[in-house]
Amino acid sequence: MGIVEKIQEIEREISRTQKNKATEYHLGVLKAKLAKYRQELLEPSKGGSSKGEGFDVMKSGDARVALIGFPSVGKSTFLSTVTTTESVAASYEFTTLTCIPGVIEYNGANIQLLDLPGIIEGAAQGKGRGRQVIAVAKTADLILMMLDATKGDVQKGLLEKELEAVGIRLNKKPPNIYFKRKAGGGVKFTHTVPLTYCDEKMINSVLHEYKIFNADIIFRENSTVDELIDVIQGNRVYIPCLYVYNKIDQLCIEEMDILARNSPHNVVVSCEMNLNLDYMLMKIWEYLALIRIYTKKPGSPPDLGPEDGIILRGSSTVFYLTPERSQDVMPKKAIQDQDNWMLGMYPIQWHVGLKQMRYVDHSFDNLRRCGDYRHFQYLQFDQRFLPERLMFLGADLAAAHFIVHRNGSVKFLGDPHWHKREGIFRKYSLPGTKVEGMYLEAIDASGTELMFEGFDNLYDLEFLRLLSLRNCYYVDDWVLSRIGSIFSKSLEMLDLSNCKRISAKGLVGLRSLTKLRHLRLDGLENIEGIEKSALMLEDAIPDLLITGLDYDKAMLEFEDEERVLRNDRIVMDAKGNAFVEDDNGRFFYVKGSVNERVVVCDNDKPLVTSLIRREVPAIDTEEFEDLDDLTKGKLRHFLVGSPSGYSWTEQVETILTHEESLKRWEGIPTEIKMLPKYQREALLEARRQRKLLNNGELMLKLTKSSSKEISCEDEEVKNKFFVVSLYKNIFF
Repeated sequence: MGIVEKIQEIEREISRTQKNKATEYHLGVLKAKLAKYRQELLEPSKGGSSKGEGFDVMKSGDARVALIGFPSVGKSTFLSTVTTTESVAASYEFTTLTCIPGVIEYNGANIQLLDLPGIIEGAAQGKGRGRQVIAVAKTADLILMMLDATKGDVQKGLLEKELEAVGIRLNKKPPNIYFKRKAGGGVKFTHTVPLTYCDEKMINSVLHEYKIFNADIIFRENSTVDELIDVIQGNRVYIPCLYVYNKIDQLCIEEMDILARNSPHNVVVSCEMNLNLDYMLMKIWEYLALIRIYTKKPGSPPDLGPEDGIILRGSSTVFYLTPERSQDVMPKKAIQDQDNWMLGMYPIQWHVGLKQMRYVDHSFDNLRRCGDYRHFQYLQFDQRFLPERLMFLGADLAAAHFIVHRNGSVKFLGDPHWHKREGIFRKYSLPGTKVEGMYLEAIDASGTELMFEGFDNLYDLEFLRLLSLRNCYYVDDWVLSRIGSIFSKSLEMLDLSNCKRISAKGLVGLRSLTKLRHLRLDGLENIEGIEKSALMLEDAIPDLLITGLDYDKAMLEFEDEERVLRNDRIVMDAKGNAFVEDDNGRFFYVKGSVNERVVVCDNDKPLVTSLIRREVPAIDTEEFEDLDDLTKGKLRHFLVGSPSGYSWTEQVETILTHEESLKRWEGIPTEIKMLPKYQREALLEARRQRKLLNNGELMLKLTKSSSKEISCEDEEVKNKFFVVSLYKNIFF
């Protein structure tokens, strides 16, 4: 029976054995045998070495980080994004077959990043080059476990099991057990704390399995049998690990939030869309525990340049500096006692460091970044959800206390008074216990530091009609998505003016606010594509009126496309280029900006390969219809704007189809060109009517009018006037 079969047999016996007081000794012996067989499995063969391709790379830089994960989870994409190294990424598995190194330059440090091949279940037994991958991972200072966010924690459990089997302990500290073999004298066992997981009899049985009959063992903590086996083996590696959940762009905000909060070691990112990568690099720096040290000679100023610092570990001593540098910073008395320095017995002394050494980067930029990060962490902690507050105050009153305490103001239903901090001592008057009938109607958080975590305190506000987030620095696309999910049934007015961190794509996250009537977007004209997103948002929400944007430019672009969109036989690519094809396979360029090769194929065989660089002048409707009739419905698959030599395959068609299905899944309104011809008229007519509506004049009229001058017979006009006049002190 081979070693692998013996391991499997022991694992089956452990799983079948019921754990109780009578079987704990037997289980301890089985675990010792299992660890011994696994060690034999990992040892190199004694039959000689075989020729093959080198797998490991030379260790360089200030630290080493290894990427571990199953195939096709985004390891190569992450390497190509954060480093200058290009690692081939494809949709098929096992794209990466060797170890590909890259360098991350962060905070003046060079961090070596290793893109390892994907491992499969059974890697500890050598499947899929698993031993080589794990051997390289043992040399890393940090492991990034790349996981597919769409598959939950299934991959995480399998990878932890494989790494545990080969002696890699993730996010654990070595057990505080003293173990030393002796030549004689028997086994001497002592413990300084009460032991609940094992006793002397079990320890002797484990030692007997390893043929150890003379040793000193001291337990300084309540450890298990597995930890004792790790100490006896002596080859366990304790490495910090970050669990990186990639592809969060395919999850909803609630699922992503659960993954991010499950463990303090979890980080959620999207390498494809560059989401949260900055925070991930920050966590890598934190887990590596690197520090930057600046030295200076007595009587001379320190060199605080970005290239003059020395990167060391947080627990390093002065001895770890180069001999030339240590001569400058070490006291003369310490230099004479060189033996003690070799043993590392002289850590960095504070009184020496204050005069002769700068071990912290005191540059203005670094202090500002450090201050911003600490303030960000404080805000996350300060805005956390407190269930006790909700229990004693109720949803509405708890949210009111939360907002007013952070320099915001609130208004309750039926109460004309706005509650906020007033006076020199910034006090406010709100009930300290739950009061029936107090419902929040409006929240003004303008200029506050309200962030994503703070919205956990704003759930179940059924009567909230107005929310003002003007000049809120931390409002981003994630916040908009949460607003759309929390206030979908009540919110009528929303102010996002000067929220510079939102994007055009994030604005679409408000599409679920079905009762939203007024949306103000002042100061966001420089955001690319926000006008078109606003038009799409107005299409999705029937009664919505958006102010603060100039629609003229967007409407001109829509008018330019209108002639193209009315024709069923026009095909447009992902970049907005429109083409028609005649019977001879020739393309006629209609609209867009083509500057690269066009490839047309049929059944994976090239038909036409041409280079189009000219633009056809504008033509009238009749000429365009004649040109369109030449196609007679003979439209081929094609790809525009692709790199030279890239031919059409079924994979490209699958990607383009997936983009459209993803839009439908996210609730983004379908573009006109994707609709049948009989459905285009209604949408085009709605866009023409929107152009005639001057949003600014309408809002100005509603604001200047009084309640007596406006007739209340029209329910729609009455509702618009009520909302605008009630809260015009915020929006106008």
